[in-house]
Amino acid sequence: MEDSKYYELTGAEMRRDYLLGKGNIESKDIVLVADGRDTIYEAFASRKIARELGIKNILLVTSEKHMKRALFLFQRIFGKEFQVHGGADSEVKTGDILNDTEEEAYFKLWKEVFDKLPEEIPDPESWESWYRQNIQNYRRHKQIHDEFHPPGGPESQAYTGRTKEL
Repeated sequence: MEDSKYYELTGAEMRRDYLLGKGNIESKDIVLVADGRDTIYEAFASRKIARELGIKNILLVTSEKHMKRALFLFQRIFGKEFQVHGGADSEVKTGDILNDTEEEAYFKLWKEVFDKLPEEIPDPESWESWYRQNIQNYRRHKQIHDEFHPPGGPESQAYTGRTKEL
C-alpha cells in the first residue's frame, strides 16, 4: 500500500474522544484498538482483543457515511459469537469529508469479497499477509479511491490516523 500519512491522534483515539465528549460513556468502558491498518484489519484486531477480554457485545463508532460498510465488515469478521451494533448514536458526523457514492462503491466491493468467505473467518497471520492474499481487491479499492480523489487533489484521508509510534 502507499505510504501512510501520520496524524497526531490515531483513529481509535479520535473515536474515543468523540464518545467521551458525548458524556454518556465512561473511559473504562472504551477499549482502544489501534492495530488496524484499514477497516478490515481493524475488525480482526478488535475481535482478537474482544476474545481476550471476554467481551461479546460491541458498539462500533465510525463516521455516518462509513457506518454501513464498517458495520457489515465488523459483523462478518466477528461472526455469530458476538453482537456488533452501530447506528445513529455511534456515528461521528463528517459533513462532506466522505462521499456517499464512494462509500457505496467500497461497500459493494468488500461485500462481494466477504460474501465468498466462510461463515467463520479465521484470523489472518498479519495485516501484511491479509493484504497480500487480497491484493487484487485492494487494487480495486484503490481504483475506486482514485476515481473520487485524482492525484494532486485535496487530501482524502478522512477517518483514520496513525501516530509515528505505530
